[in-house]
Amino acid sequence: MSSFWAGRLRQQIFLGDAAFVERLLAARTPAPRDAREVPRAQRSRPVSLAQLLEHGVPRDEALHTVYTQGDATMTKLAQALALSVSRVSRVIAAFEASGARGKT
Repeated sequence: MSSFWAGRLRQQIFLGDAAFVERLLAARTPAPRDAREVPRAQRSRPVSLAQLLEHGVPRDEALHTVYTQGDATMTKLAQALALSVSRVSRVIAAFEASGARGKT
C-alpha cells in the first residue's frame, strides 16, 4: 500500500476517519437474503437448446430463445448445431426481423 493510502482507507471501501466509517456502517441497511426478493426470471434455470429442439420448437426460435434468455454464446450454439457463428448470427437476426420474437 502506498504511503498516500496508509491510515486513510478504512475496511477497504471507505476513505475517511473512524467516526465516518462508524456512521456509514450504522446507517446501512443489510441486503435481503430471502429468495422471494429475487425475480423469478433470475431464479429459473435457462432452458437448453437441446431441450427446446426435443420439444419441437423450430430451430430459429430455439436459437433466439437460448441466445437471448440463456447464457449461451453464438459460438456455443454454432458448435452445437455444426453451423458457423455467422450463420447463427444471421438466423437470430432474421428471427428478430420477422417480428416473431414476441412469441417466444
